[in-house]
Amino acid sequence: MGVFLITTGCSMPFLRQKVENKGAFLNLLGLDYSWHNTGEEGVTLCISPRRVPFTRQQLKIAGDFLASVVAPIIISHFRDLILRDLIKDNYFYFNQEEQLQIADLARRNFQKGIYCHCQQAVGAVIENRIREYLFLEGRYLNLEGFMNFRLQYFQDELKKAVEVAVESYLMKKKYQELARVLRYLLELEEPKIDLLHLLVDKKGWIRVTDKQFREVDPCREKDFSTGSPGGCIDTEDLLISMLASMAPSRVLVHQNVLPRYPKLVDTIKRIFNQRAVFCPGCKYCSREPLYLVNRER
Repeated sequence: MGVFLITTGCSMPFLRQKVENKGAFLNLLGLDYSWHNTGEEGVTLCISPRRVPFTRQQLKIAGDFLASVVAPIIISHFRDLILRDLIKDNYFYFNQEEQLQIADLARRNFQKGIYCHCQQAVGAVIENRIREYLFLEGRYLNLEGFMNFRLQYFQDELKKAVEVAVESYLMKKKYQELARVLRYLLELEEPKIDLLHLLVDKKGWIRVTDKQFREVDPCREKDFSTGSPGGCIDTEDLLISMLASMAPSRVLVHQNVLPRYPKLVDTIKRIFNQRAVFCPGCKYCSREPLYLVNRER
């Protein structure tokens, strides 16, 4: 066969846009392209040499071109369709808004490679598989069929991204509910102490002190030490519970806390609301460096 044929249905607008943008490139190489309506299957792209048959160089260039055009469509367009279907089929008990939030989390997980291979690495694998198929197995490729039957690896990676996204979403809901309950209880309770300082010491551990910077409830080092920015989630739970039980009028969060414990600071803002005050730069903050902010994980 002296042509390359790519058939697609739902992704036709994306394929057409990418090919039309590179039309001048194909023309310079002596390659023509055309579009053909194939009924229920959608539209077929035909790439053929101006002078048949393909030269060896044209064959390689056309195959490389198609692989480079089709792979991003699979990675972006089919990625979103698969994420939507995975969530709809397996997590149907979430409402539509929740499913959209989970899909967004899963998309970011996949892009960054959180508990799965990152999007860029998967895209390189897909491009290589398309190229191998076109060169070794045939010059006709049904895009939807190829994705369903030849790219199970791609779908498995997306499934991992969804699973992690669901866990993250449920954890976020748990903390939002905890913050709501604690905020409600704090509103009912009279303040027990005027001011608490929240700061990080030279070893990177959280300290809670009164307005004279005397430690209010000394914490053993092993309770509040951490090997990575953000600390242990159970440790942060313990600290939040301690702060809530003390019901301070204000919690002054010093500048070296946020870079080290961003999730903790976000939770404090949610629970203590206007009682949470962020230090604009006191003598302590100007004197003390941001301890261990860049400490290796």
